[in-house]
Parts: sequence; C-alpha cells; structure tokens
Amino acid sequence: MSEEQFNTLPKEACYLLYQMTVQQLQALEASNEQLSQKIDDLQESIQVLIQQRFGRKSEKTQIAGQYEMALDAAGNLVLNEVEKLAEAGKPEEPEETEIVSSVGRRSGNRRTANLRGAKVVEDPAVELPEEKLTTLFPDGYKRLPDAVYSKLDYIPAEFILHHRHIAVYADKKNEGKIVRADHPCELLDHSLLTESLAAGIITAKYVNGVPLNRYAGAIASQFDIHFDRQVMAGWIIELYQKYLHKIYERMHREIFKSQLIHCDETPFKLIHSPRADAGPEHKSYMWVYHAHEDYGSPPIYLYQYCDGRSSEYPRKFLDDYCGILVTDGYQVYHSLAKRKENLTVAGCWVHYSRSIVIPVMPKKAA
Repeated sequence: MSEEQFNTLPKEACYLLYQMTVQQLQALEASNEQLSQKIDDLQESIQVLIQQRFGRKSEKTQIAGQYEMALDAAGNLVLNEVEKLAEAGKPEEPEETEIVSSVGRRSGNRRTANLRGAKVVEDPAVELPEEKLTTLFPDGYKRLPDAVYSKLDYIPAEFILHHRHIAVYADKKNEGKIVRADHPCELLDHSLLTESLAAGIITAKYVNGVPLNRYAGAIASQFDIHFDRQVMAGWIIELYQKYLHKIYERMHREIFKSQLIHCDETPFKLIHSPRADAGPEHKSYMWVYHAHEDYGSPPIYLYQYCDGRSSEYPRKFLDDYCGILVTDGYQVYHSLAKRKENLTVAGCWVHYSRSIVIPVMPKKAA
C-alpha cells in the first residue's frame, strides 16, 4: 500500500491496522521473552549437568585459610605456607609491658588469651640493690606494683631412659634362698613402653596422621633413638588387646542408650587386605556410628573397620539396638530394618535434598 492509498483510507480502517500492528508486536515481544527464558533455562541445566557429571559428590568443604600440598589454580605447588601467611606483614603484638598489682589476679588481654594452654611460672622479681635504692631515694622509698612482661619458652621433647632397680635379697646362711622386691606394675610386661611413650606414638599416628616409619625416622634423626616400626605396631596392638578394646566395648554399650544413631560407611584401600582373594581394586570400608548427647547417651563416635559393605556388618554392630538409625539411601540399611522390629531407618536430609533440589547457577552479568 502506497502512502497516497493509505491517506485515502477511512479513520476506522487506520485504527484497525494500528491495533493489528500493536498486537503483532506484543506477540513477538512475548515470544522473544519466552525464547530468552528457555535459553537461560537450558544454560542452567547444562551447568547443573556438568556439576553432577564432573563436580564433587560429597559435602566435604575446604577449611578457609587452610593450605594443601596440591596444585592451585595457577598450577603451583602450595608449599609456601609461611610466605603466603607473611604476605600481609606480621601482625602487631600487644604491648609487652604492663603494670599489674602484685596482689590479686592479672587482668586478661589478647596475649594471655592466646596462651591459655601454657604453663605459667612466676619468675623472681628483678630488684635493685638496697645500696642503690638508698642513693636514689635519700628520703626513703616505697615499692609500687611490679612492671610485668611475658616471655614464652619452648622445651623440646626429650626421651629419658629410666634404669629401675629391683632390690634382690639372699639368706646369709642359705645362699639358695633369693627374694626380689615386688616388681611395679608396668603398661606392658617386659617392654620399654611407658604411658608417655605410648601416648606420643598414638598421638603421632592417629591424631597427627604421621606414618610409623616417618615417626621412627624423625626420632632416629633428632634423638638418635631407634625404634623398629614393627615394634611400635606391636605395642599398639597389645595396648588395644589389653586396654583399649575395653573402652571400645563400653562405648559400644553406651551408644545403644541413644534414641537416635547416625551411620555411614566410606571406602578406602589398605596396603595389604586381610582377604587372600582381594585384588588390587578391592575396597575395604570404615563404618562410623555417631550418637549425639541430646538423645540419651554421651556424644560418641565409633569407627568399625570392615572388609566389605554387606548388611552383616551393621547387623552385628546393631544387634541389640532399639531406636532410629539415620542413614543415606543405601539399601542395606532398609533391609536391616525389615529384619529388626525395633529398628527404624530415617533418611538423611542432605542426601534427600539431592533428589529434590536442583541448584540454580548464577546468571552472568549482561
């Protein structure tokens, strides 16, 4: 239609054409908005699928500020923790000297709060000789509260070899009659092991995660004391058999007082599996049982090594338990609940949320 023809149209026809044009434009804008939303939804779905396919499968989080011996984003091995922490400079310490009253307790500050675990020793005061005081104060003097400052000593670990003597007696007339004094009770019979040495080995191995061969090497290099790692391993086994298994059994009984127990299992590989038919890909499992103090028992964590993942392991552990077992969706737990009348399996909320919650990826800024 030419401009001249359009000018000859009646007013009603022009208004009708205008309305049709507006409606078509609105329809195109709505369609464009729907298509844009579909594109955004598809992009988010792709990101979710990538996360589910290649992302982490657990809720484990990295502690903020903690360095790992691993490659960072730039491909550098993160070993320079000291340099990293010192980049911002050394933080200022509180004033070293403070005036305190010699009577009563000292008021706390940030320094003393950071050193609560240190053993406190009050050293003798440094005083001026009486002759000098008389010279400085010819009219007499009085002593004010001491100026006190703190210094922190570090006493390295040391090994002390005790030679313990047992008195031996013999009859003067009958040399064949020999009597020894009572032998004191020892942690292990006929062993060098003492309570403090056992605590050091167990702490290094199971708290600090230091392998026995590395711990033995550190002792040898620093103190010229040589322990075979097999000997230390034997000590740990004997300690468990003689003492620690009783604690474990008591904790096992105590955890059954809880109305609710959390349970989970995680795979790991042993250096040498006890199973003769175990191949290089064989997985062992560590089962953990946790009771919270709010449900009738002390707070307890119990770990149980098992050579597999079948239902026989939790069945034996929970044989006498009556209550609620919170687990993931592993079918073994539900099969166990069907065979035990007084056991109820409750699902873990975190695992359940994975099936109903789809993470929404943040949109990129335009």
